[in-house]
Amino acid sequence: MKIIFLEFDGVLNSDCYFLKRNRNMRELKLFEIYPRNEEERLIQWHLYNLDLDNIDILKDIVIETGAKIVVISNWTKLKCFKGIRKELNKIGIPIIDCISEESTKEEGINNYLLTHEVDNYVIIDSKILENGNSDLLKHLIVTKLNDSGLMEEDANEVKKLLKKR
Repeated sequence: MKIIFLEFDGVLNSDCYFLKRNRNMRELKLFEIYPRNEEERLIQWHLYNLDLDNIDILKDIVIETGAKIVVISNWTKLKCFKGIRKELNKIGIPIIDCISEESTKEEGINNYLLTHEVDNYVIIDSKILENGNSDLLKHLIVTKLNDSGLMEEDANEVKKLLKKR
């Protein structure tokens, strides 16, 4: 199985995205949630914090490589993350698991690799892993938080790494 260990902030959004978000909020048609309660309102608000262009790039990676997503983001701590995950799964972002919030990203990734059958993997984050061993760093794609997060050139690198082996 091919896995993408995915951070949300700085990958599926960016500083530049937050500048254009108001336009996206007016035009957003992808997430057709019409909140009936507080939890659905929170889900919708957090989905508005994701850049649809970056989601499209991630979906293209998933389609081309067949990779599944394991989330390594603090977003997993949100009360409404289960709903966010459900909505992302609906649109083709196959989130199959999340790294435990009790561990660091590095510990969580290493533990996941030891306890699951993973043929190949990529880590997509806007930060360099603090305690990443050299093997983890070989699988790391660092996006540009200040620019636009996940970009086509990042996607090309992800695809290359996932197609190895």
